[in-house]
Amino acid sequence: MRLFVVLLALLVCFPVYSQDEYPERMVLVMVWDGLRPDLVTAQTTPALWEFAQSGMEFANHHSVFPTVTRVNSAAVATGCYPGTNGILGNSIYAPEVHEDKALDTGKAEELLKYEKALGGSILTCPTLGDVLRDRNLRFAVASSGSTGSAFLLDANRAGVTVHYDYVNPESIRDEVTHRCGKPGPEGSPNEFRNAFAVRAYLDYLLPVVKPHVTLMWISDPDHTQHGAGVGAPKTLHAIRLVDALFRTILDTLESRSLLERTTIFVASDHGFSSYSGGKNPTKALFEPGVLDGNPAENIVVADGAIYVRNGDKETVAKVCKVLQSQPQVGAVFTPSDTEDGSPLGSVPGTFSFGAVRWNHARAGAILFSKAWSEQKGPFGYPGTSANEGTAGHGTTSPFDIHNVLIMKGPQIRTASRSIVPTANVDIAPTVCRIVGVEPPDYMDGRVIREAFEDGPHPFAVPYETKVVRSSDGASILRCSTVEQDGGKKSYYFDFAGRN
Repeated sequence: MRLFVVLLALLVCFPVYSQDEYPERMVLVMVWDGLRPDLVTAQTTPALWEFAQSGMEFANHHSVFPTVTRVNSAAVATGCYPGTNGILGNSIYAPEVHEDKALDTGKAEELLKYEKALGGSILTCPTLGDVLRDRNLRFAVASSGSTGSAFLLDANRAGVTVHYDYVNPESIRDEVTHRCGKPGPEGSPNEFRNAFAVRAYLDYLLPVVKPHVTLMWISDPDHTQHGAGVGAPKTLHAIRLVDALFRTILDTLESRSLLERTTIFVASDHGFSSYSGGKNPTKALFEPGVLDGNPAENIVVADGAIYVRNGDKETVAKVCKVLQSQPQVGAVFTPSDTEDGSPLGSVPGTFSFGAVRWNHARAGAILFSKAWSEQKGPFGYPGTSANEGTAGHGTTSPFDIHNVLIMKGPQIRTASRSIVPTANVDIAPTVCRIVGVEPPDYMDGRVIREAFEDGPHPFAVPYETKVVRSSDGASILRCSTVEQDGGKKSYYFDFAGRN
């Protein structure tokens, strides 16, 4: 009798499922935060390299600008640009919560305050999780990133989220700990918490939730690279550790006979650049005599966004002039004076919010990027930006915008490579296609048709690229468009900067 009770307890804690109970089509989207394409090599990432050679690699993939984590968390989660989903930066001005300072979107508790103040979702469009839930498909998130990043992957709590410091629903916390153990301490590399996110997927989400779609966010190499540098030995070590975790995922899925029904995306949220030095250009706005009155009472800075609270156009023009006079500032963006989709902003020398799909009711008066160059950093990798510190991202540089996307699965072309432009906003609609859901019209992204065996060959997908000069000729912006079925065109922002 005691043996029966013990066996029954084990079955309750570790239920045994037949393969038939798993979805016929499963998707795992695994984001390696801050992974540059040129860091994917046979030596540093042998598992991912092999995966890329046998799957499909997208060599013209784009991060969403601003090229920061939470903007791209929301882009992956919604299939939309900031101008649609409302997440405009790693910090945003939310006067409903803080009247005189920016809100940190990296903290779930801050986002929950914002949600409460709004009386509804912080996003201004549905999420992939919402779409799947409405069609009775299961959705899950596993993350070792910030609590805010994890929250944004399923902001409306449509599925199940497991994070080292945030779970949804809260009722699963004890069982997650029982199955997956404790997350372990933060580190650089962040190996313990990255491993916990993988255990959450393999040991809890897969056997218990059996999700149709899982978004997994791994905090390295970003977590390590900020302090160590692009291509530094410590950064390469962090990447090798993530690659080993990826190998574990592949081997485990294969051992459970799940690999043949799973389509895997490996992506990064943004690229990375070495820092070349440069003071904070917004400090000049608060120096005596630069702007009229007390600028501290009228201006709020949220990363590269500047909010002019009284909306005075003359002040906006003065702020732009101050920014443009500083060598550490690159492209500057303002609203367009027209509604014809012009890439030029209302202030001379600026580009429009529309040119980077940042035109939202929550947008500030000005958005700017730090200057960048193609020079090599200390470890021999090209791409620098004018910031203090070691390395980072967030600019309009192609080294920050150009990121990773590799796919492999039962419906995906094998041993293929495409140079057709794609972006993080294309992930959600493509996931919908894989699991048999029609992508909603609200999504800005497109189904990556050329990824599918039954889709057009990449050589047959038309796209075009154009360069736009600012009204003063001092800056350039390059963008691309891809023609879809029915003549609709998808837009991609390639880079912008000073001539």
